[in-house]
Order: sequence, then structure tokens, then C-alpha cells
Amino acid sequence: MTTENLKNVENDEFELKATCINNSDIKKPWTANLVYAFIGMLFGIVFVKAEIVSWFRIQEMFRFESFHMYGVIGTAVVVGMISVFIIKNLILKP
Repeated sequence: MTTENLKNVENDEFELKATCINNSDIKKPWTANLVYAFIGMLFGIVFVKAEIVSWFRIQEMFRFESFHMYGVIGTAVVVGMISVFIIKNLILKP
């Protein structure tokens, strides 16, 4: 290849890279984070009500005295596996 052809190839590659959009550069209003804050509070309330954040439950888990935490963790793993299976089969894009 000649030097001119190499410059054209480099310019084409640069143009392709320059057209990519980085989502972190997109400016959103501060109100867009309210949804995430609401979901986080909802998860916090559910965890407190289910006693998942209780130090007593965590201590029981490490002493193998209760199945409560193992049930929660096992359920989360099963739900995660089913979700990944569905996402892969439906070819959903994030």
C-alpha cells in the first residue's frame, strides 16, 4: 500500500471511532436520578421488612442456625439464571 492509501485508511478508522456516542457524556437533568433513588428506597424497605439487613440474621447464617438467608440468596440466584436465560433467548439489548 502506498502512503496515501494508509492515510485514507487511518482517516476512515478515525471517522468511525469519532461517530461513537459515549452515554456518560450525555447530560441529563438531576430529576432523572429520582427513579433510581425511588427504586433504591423500595429495595431498602423490602430488605428491612424481610430482615435481610439484620445483623442477627447474618450471624445466624454464618453459624448455620437458620435457612432464611440461604433461601434469599438461593432465590436471587435462581431468578438471575432465569432472567439471563430469557434475555439471551429473546436477544434483548441493554
